[in-house]
Amino acid sequence: MKKSIVWLLIILGFLTGALALILTIYDFTLSKTVCNSYHSVFTIETNKIDAKVGYGTLVKGKLTNTGGDDEYKIDTTQGWIVVRPNNFRLKTNESVDLYIYISPINKGSFDTYINAYSFCHSNTQRIEVNSN
Repeated sequence: MKKSIVWLLIILGFLTGALALILTIYDFTLSKTVCNSYHSVFTIETNKIDAKVGYGTLVKGKLTNTGGDDEYKIDTTQGWIVVRPNNFRLKTNESVDLYIYISPINKGSFDTYINAYSFCHSNTQRIEVNSN
């Protein structure tokens, strides 16, 4: 009786592991298939900014959704850069104007990044900021 229970537990453990592997492969394949239809084009009017410490500079950008309907979020690598809007939904071939406000707090040269991303897709623009 004890041997039967041990063998049953071993077989059950094996089946559980096999099922987990099958579900992982299925999830990976499904996400690749679903995410293949999501794309965007992200542009900004300039990649080099000269700015004074304590003053702001406004740069326009545009994000165009060239894939399926998607919800985007925008973030930056510096706390002194603000992008509006920063959370929105776009239908296929719809665009949104982005307003990027840059106000450096220190003198120097900085490589900053603006990231537009959704569940399946991301797009990044680099801005070189020279502040004095």
